[in-house]
Amino acid sequence: MSGNGALRKLPVILSVITLCWLSNQAGTVALANGGANLSDQQGGELQATVLKNPDAFGGLWGDPATGVLTINISGSVTSSRRAAAIQALNFVGSSHDPFLVTKPKKWVLQFHNGGPSLALLNSLANKIPTTQPWDSYIGATVLSWYVDPVSQRVVIGVSEITDALRQAAESTFGGLAVLIVGHQGTLLYDRIHDGQAYSGSDRIVTSDGNYCSAGYKAYISVSGVLHYGMITAGHCWSNGTTVSQGYYDCNAGYHSFGTMGKVTRRVFGNNVTDVEFLDGTATGTSTAANMWYGSEPNPCGPETSNSGPINDTGVGSNYVGESVCFDGSVTGENCNGVIDATLVCVTVQGTTSCNQDRAHSGNGSLATGGDSGGPVEANNGHGTGVLVFGTISSVVGSEWYYSDATYELNAMSAGLATS
Repeated sequence: MSGNGALRKLPVILSVITLCWLSNQAGTVALANGGANLSDQQGGELQATVLKNPDAFGGLWGDPATGVLTINISGSVTSSRRAAAIQALNFVGSSHDPFLVTKPKKWVLQFHNGGPSLALLNSLANKIPTTQPWDSYIGATVLSWYVDPVSQRVVIGVSEITDALRQAAESTFGGLAVLIVGHQGTLLYDRIHDGQAYSGSDRIVTSDGNYCSAGYKAYISVSGVLHYGMITAGHCWSNGTTVSQGYYDCNAGYHSFGTMGKVTRRVFGNNVTDVEFLDGTATGTSTAANMWYGSEPNPCGPETSNSGPINDTGVGSNYVGESVCFDGSVTGENCNGVIDATLVCVTVQGTTSCNQDRAHSGNGSLATGGDSGGPVEANNGHGTGVLVFGTISSVVGSEWYYSDATYELNAMSAGLATS
């Protein structure tokens, strides 16, 4: 099935299939046959519902090779709770779904019955920074950790797998953890010449040689007054720093074209999100709820042509298998990113950042030095605007990490600005 008609039938199919899940027998049930009927945006809606019902679901993930989205249903959930959680999914594909007509339709939905709940897996993952011996290993032996919806396990990246770690994993997680060998990472410090109102993916600099990328426009409340500015990576600058829009040329010459904003809120450190807010209102600066897109033809000088800007329309939900675009001011936009892990805690240069989503690419680098803080988005064909998924943070081997937008905004007590 394809097209709007199939989507309108989705709630009916869900209500019928629900009867098959009232037992605790493990297995997979296909929801739709004959073709894809869900877009990436609708997959994000399903992911948001799964995350709001962690006791009933065990996670959501997509396989781009087959076009199948799988939702795991916990084997321990009661029949009544399971039915209520599945009912919450019925909004997707209904006449009230704001993404009903979004394209391309690339996913077919199926359900897998059995395995641990997200609530259990999340509670186990949360033990790592607070429980011996794991907390003493962070930054040295333990490099990253996250809940994997594919294996339905907590995946722990370590510098080497030892007998002591195997025993600790078994005693702490009881078979619900997997040890893998990880890699040390690098923070991505590093479009060029813009004017007010400044846009996301602008190059931002300070005269001490540091440069990053602007992410997306947001707002905060200061004594009841709304302040507008840009979200960027928390590792870029310290609180109180005034940041300019500009660039360093290939001869290290400093060029500034005005003040972007002042860092007035910042979260960066162990076991927290990597994010800060550049307050434009505090410096009398105007920012725009849009971002540049397309390639960056001249990373160390003004561009001869620009693509965009395109408007920010909302916050996307990150899930495994979803396609995203990295859009830093150095690399420019690369839309070949595919998410392979969400809400990871990863240690990079001695600091463990959490609420990080991870993506890989089949066609080269998604980001490099100077792209930190730049937006991660889904361009939707650049027709109706972009959904914001987060801001670029670091690279570890051939995997790129970015801070999840939902957690960034929560950490800043901020909202996404769309105008």
